[in-house]
Amino acid sequence: ALHHAVLFTRPWQGGYRYSNYGAGLLGFTVAKRANTPWLPLVTSRILAPLGLEFTGEFGEEVTQGHNRRGKPVDPWHFDVLAPAGALDSDLEDQVAWVQAWLAPPDTPLGEAMTTALQTRNTWEEGEVALGWHVQLQDDRRLYWHNGGTGGFSTFAGFDPEARVGVVLLSSRFQAEELTAAGLDLLASLEPAPAPPEPPEKKKARPAEVPTPAPAPDPPDGEEASTPENPAEGTSETPDEPASPADDDDDDKP
Repeated sequence: ALHHAVLFTRPWQGGYRYSNYGAGLLGFTVAKRANTPWLPLVTSRILAPLGLEFTGEFGEEVTQGHNRRGKPVDPWHFDVLAPAGALDSDLEDQVAWVQAWLAPPDTPLGEAMTTALQTRNTWEEGEVALGWHVQLQDDRRLYWHNGGTGGFSTFAGFDPEARVGVVLLSSRFQAEELTAAGLDLLASLEPAPAPPEPPEKKKARPAEVPTPAPAPDPPDGEEASTPENPAEGTSETPDEPASPADDDDDDKP
């Protein structure tokens, strides 16, 4: 398959061109390097840490998809090129996915997500990051990606500076129309209000040590008595039991 793809690939002349085959090959290679099947690897490294419980490969359990004419079609099966687009998901998980990019977690995964947003190349409509297209519009950087199979179309995009995002899912193949609508909607969104600053932690007040009350004055004509043993009358240390050596001599055998 790789040899066949190379034969029909035009020589690179600079710039950028998206490749589903390249994405699938990269995922396959990473899974081989990790000695772990691709889906368990993605689940343990990305899906589970982000709480995406309804994202995976569900086969025939997905919603019925349709082609452009509205005719029901069967879902695609990717086999070895699954990393190119075999994941199924729902709206709730996709919203959580975009929210994670707006505020990456303070973990190694979050650091990798932040690194992935760095510009890697340019094309006629903007820039390219790792896995994200970047459209420059009115001094804004709109990160987006779309997807389409025989019966479905998706769009996810976000603006990290404005802290807004858009997710569109369709059970009909109309990738171009959905992408255009998603970008228009994303560009029209006003920046979200800045999150409130966390309340400043108040310093704990030191515990007040009670001052002991003064001893009462003795009655007239009497003097205050002082125990002969300074420890007499205290209860801080319990009496120790008598040792056998303290017994009377009469009890000894």
